[in-house]
Amino acid sequence: MHKKAFNTITGICTLFLWALFLGGCNNDPPVIDVTPEARNQSSPHQTRKEGMVVVNKEIVRLEEQFIDNYIRRHNLNVTQAGNGIQYDIYKPNPEGKQVNDGDRVSMVYSSKLLTGTMVESKDTMKTRSFNVNASQHIQGLHFAAMQMREGEKAVFIIPSKMAYGVTGKRGLVPHNAALVYDIQLTAVNK
Repeated sequence: MHKKAFNTITGICTLFLWALFLGGCNNDPPVIDVTPEARNQSSPHQTRKEGMVVVNKEIVRLEEQFIDNYIRRHNLNVTQAGNGIQYDIYKPNPEGKQVNDGDRVSMVYSSKLLTGTMVESKDTMKTRSFNVNASQHIQGLHFAAMQMREGEKAVFIIPSKMAYGVTGKRGLVPHNAALVYDIQLTAVNK
């Protein structure tokens, strides 16, 4: 089921890229029809743009469905944020320091695709430290840090738009792939 949804997303993206490529191959100069009847019709550019919007909405819908299936399978009790990220703080620490914008945080995490394929493992990772909203990490990781307190452990499901997007991460993360992060926030430095 998961592989089928992933293959569907990949197929749609491939079709979209082929349509974009083939549409850009026309070297003929555009013919502009200035008759009143033509003004009431969509231009080829608008039609192509509308088609891209439809494809993009379908990719997002499939990704949301894939994420929902993952949450159900793993019986997670998630909080949904407005940016599409869903998370479960499974080891809270109400006494821990709250993270603020610009704080330097240290965390240990693993990340995987929704299919279970490991991207980064806690076993092979050292503690990562970065300044919140001031480093090159993916947007979703900055958001995750801001939701946590020092000492907490949580699972964050990050949609592709808040991860590596349409480009992916060469050799590790395919394009349009949501990621699951299991994070332990070990330190917050103001």
